[in-house]
Amino acid sequence: MFEKFRKSLKSKPKNTDSGLKVKTIVAYVIFGAIILVFALFGITPDRMGSEMGGNAAVVNGQSISVGNFRRRLDMVERSSGLNLDQFPPAQREMFQAELRRRTLEDLIMAEGIFQKANKLGMTVSDEEVRRTITSIEAFQQDGRFRRQSYENYLTGTGQSAAQFEREIRKELLTQKLRALFSLSHEVSKEIEDGMKSLSQVQLGFDYASFSPQDLREKVSISKAQVQEVLSKEDAALRADFEQRKFEFKTEEKVKARHILVRSEDKVKEIQKDLNPNNFAEMAKKFSEDPGSKDQGGELGFFGRGRMDPDFEKAAFSQPIGLVGEPVKTQFGYHFILVDERQDASEPAFEEVKEKVAQEYLARKKVDEVLAALKIHVKEGNAKAVDGDLKLLGVQWKKAKDVSLGADQVPGLEDSEEAMKLLASRRGQTGLIPELSEWGGNYHLFDLKQWKSVAAPKEASQNAERTGDQLAGEAFQKWVLEVRDGLKIERNMRLVQR
Repeated sequence: MFEKFRKSLKSKPKNTDSGLKVKTIVAYVIFGAIILVFALFGITPDRMGSEMGGNAAVVNGQSISVGNFRRRLDMVERSSGLNLDQFPPAQREMFQAELRRRTLEDLIMAEGIFQKANKLGMTVSDEEVRRTITSIEAFQQDGRFRRQSYENYLTGTGQSAAQFEREIRKELLTQKLRALFSLSHEVSKEIEDGMKSLSQVQLGFDYASFSPQDLREKVSISKAQVQEVLSKEDAALRADFEQRKFEFKTEEKVKARHILVRSEDKVKEIQKDLNPNNFAEMAKKFSEDPGSKDQGGELGFFGRGRMDPDFEKAAFSQPIGLVGEPVKTQFGYHFILVDERQDASEPAFEEVKEKVAQEYLARKKVDEVLAALKIHVKEGNAKAVDGDLKLLGVQWKKAKDVSLGADQVPGLEDSEEAMKLLASRRGQTGLIPELSEWGGNYHLFDLKQWKSVAAPKEASQNAERTGDQLAGEAFQKWVLEVRDGLKIERNMRLVQR
């Protein structure tokens, strides 16, 4: 029954007008250009007016300017609500790089969707663009559109009216497309009835989920076992090492502390008294990096490519145990003290043979128990399965009164796969004779209860949500297909800086 209703989910296209009315634009905005207005996010013209030259990307020959990228990035950073100052510099740079990457990809997709929509014959009228712009509160005074505010914004952000209006057209076309997908998907009466039926079945079951890799890391191997396998299976261990040699490589790393300050006056104040012996104390007192100051500026070990380039250059070149000259980065001024340095290495087998042997034995032990477990599960031998799980250190967990139509089971990843498997039992309780594998984990289920209950009122609401989900999934699939057909050139320096 479950599979029948799952498979019967289908789309039914409806006729729609290309001039479909779009509701309040802010309520539907996906890519955000329309809300990229200085009055909404406190973006001043002076802040936005720099670094406007060049291309951030080219999509099918159409340029996306660096200025557009900067404006979008500023909006994303301000609207995210994320206080990056609370993180150490390494994490902060990682977050910022990801924001830059996503911002660039969003702009590329917005342009790609706009081009595709035009090819499909969808248009946005000049009147729609005019209504949208004049309705933006940032351009209004006493409830009426004020052209001077609009022109001031364009001047301050380095845009022409044509450029800004093109972004508005992109957003409106995107919203029209999204609305069309919503209209073309509905949940049939059959599906709604089916979901009600599913919600009338409640399950109780035990389940066990585990990762083979996690199990191998937890296995206890004695020194005697390691020495025995080294003496008896040298060739097998060497072959195993050659296959996994990359896992034993180590990169060059430094362990360092830093003190971050924003002003040159603070630099001069600190520099007079700072030395290696009082560095931790001075960091706690003066550093403006909340992620490390309470630890005396401690950053731990880090490799290349994880810090600001100027910070990294200083940290990897400074002598150990000495405070270097202040280094200026985008975050401020840093005093750096390197505590320790580790060189990159690619060890030979003889240097790591004990570790190779230990991991080899752990994999072998877990794999042997897993092989036995699969046989016992297939045979339905519940007692033997319990013994195998005990050897692996895995415990059963319980789930009670779970609706067969539930999207999520607390504590169980990929719940939908689990519910499909349980539904296939059609009321038959007991150990399910299958060791399932999905999401990188193995899963076992012992169905204890299958009972009928009254259908909840939420069943029809779930059907409506399913329709929304279908529309969203269809739209995302279409977007990915559009992306695959684009010819894209990216200015990766904007992301990697």
